[in-house]
Amino acid sequence: EMPPPGGFPQVRFARRIPSTGPAGTTLFTLGALVMGYGFYKVGMGNRERRYVAQQNKFKAQESLIMKDVPGWEVGKSVYYSGAWHPPCYTTEPGINRTA
Repeated sequence: EMPPPGGFPQVRFARRIPSTGPAGTTLFTLGALVMGYGFYKVGMGNRERRYVAQQNKFKAQESLIMKDVPGWEVGKSVYYSGAWHPPCYTTEPGINRTA
């Protein structure tokens, strides 16, 4: 047998894969952003946990120091008296203001 007249058709041997989906750099960037956000949330949780532990330590110290003071409530603000006070107006030197 002989080849057909004009020869055999060209055989396509090049690898031509169509581009489907995002590029590798895009996936890497998105993955880095998601991981960065996750690390941020973990860091904020750790910061809050340390703050709560510190506040508990301060309250324990306060209760130990103020145990002999009658009527002292641990953790309660010392600036709140329960009564309303009018705003305090300050005066500058040489100016007499009245409220």
